[in-house]
Amino acid sequence: MSFGQLVVGPPGAGKTTYCNGISQFLEGIGRKTAIINLDPANDHLPYPCSVDIKDLVSLQEVMEKMELGPNGGLVYCMEYLEANIDWLEEALLKLPGTYLLFDLPGQVELYTHHGVLPRLCTRLQKQFHIQLVCVHLVDSFHTSDSARFVSAMLLSLSAMLLMGLPHVNVLSKVDLLGRYGAPPLPLEYYTDLPKVEPLLRALNQEQGVGRYKALNKRLATLVQDFSLVGFHPLCITDKDSVAALMSVIDKTGGYVFGACMEDNEAVLNAAAGETGWAHDRAAAVQDKYLPTDEEKLLRDLRSAADEGMRQRQGHGRPPHCPPAPQPTTTTPTSAQGARADAAPPPARPSPATLPPEAQVLPVPRGRAICVLDAKPPPGGGETPIPAPKSFLDLE
Repeated sequence: MSFGQLVVGPPGAGKTTYCNGISQFLEGIGRKTAIINLDPANDHLPYPCSVDIKDLVSLQEVMEKMELGPNGGLVYCMEYLEANIDWLEEALLKLPGTYLLFDLPGQVELYTHHGVLPRLCTRLQKQFHIQLVCVHLVDSFHTSDSARFVSAMLLSLSAMLLMGLPHVNVLSKVDLLGRYGAPPLPLEYYTDLPKVEPLLRALNQEQGVGRYKALNKRLATLVQDFSLVGFHPLCITDKDSVAALMSVIDKTGGYVFGACMEDNEAVLNAAAGETGWAHDRAAAVQDKYLPTDEEKLLRDLRSAADEGMRQRQGHGRPPHCPPAPQPTTTTPTSAQGARADAAPPPARPSPATLPPEAQVLPVPRGRAICVLDAKPPPGGGETPIPAPKSFLDLE
């Protein structure tokens, strides 16, 4: 019996990068691995491909001869592969005892409501005795928007119900979460999905979505009623993250149990192994890749300071500041001739030459303000420019 993964997900979820990274990780730990590319539209493969569907059928030729678009051409290519399954069988027979990674197209119709992939998986398992795990990748960017995350949950649920395989949902690219902005809810909520109420509250607060409260509630409740959808965070460049995910996949697909042994020794060894909980992994990812509130405030202040410096150096002015009035010029008369030839007044120092305590940095509105503690000196005189004393959060 062989084992493998069926890697699916929408376009841009990172399926090819995942296959490349997992292959390198498994080869590094001594597991013989082969990648089977079943995406005829993938022309740039970063990994050495053991089997490539482009050797059987060309998407470009299908589109030209059959007068189909990209989506219809991909469906035709997969149906052509099903009709010529002997070609795939001959290729797989050359890879005995190899852990297989199937890189699938990103067209969601193939694994949500079209029957070609489920039929292929059935033949691979029954005819070729390959124990498969469906790994469904979803970009973690969807956690930054509750409406997108509801769509991702429905997509994952549809794939789980149609494929009928052991299934692992993965939040990919978690190392980029800091660039998207912090999710409205803690990351462990998106991995476990204990209740829909927090997600609905966050969803109904978003602009333009609140009027669909009843629909949102029914969709989220539908996902919760099945009690199937959950996600595992993944950073493909982090060995600990990859190892934790592979532990879940190996247990899901039965690879961790190994071959049949007397007295179920492999099962007992696997049961005695260390258990990793999804919420612990999510908390570790959040601490590692998501900035804290203080770090976000400092980052906003630093960006505002850099923007203000660029504006004061002649690259523009803030949008809320009106243009400076242009000074009026007068033609010197004979009485003013001597003054016109006199030396001009000293130039005003530029902001770049001012000391740091004399530069006033703009702060994003609604974030924080700088409280200055300044009092007139005794005996009158000019009030000095004080240093910042404290910050007040205005949110």
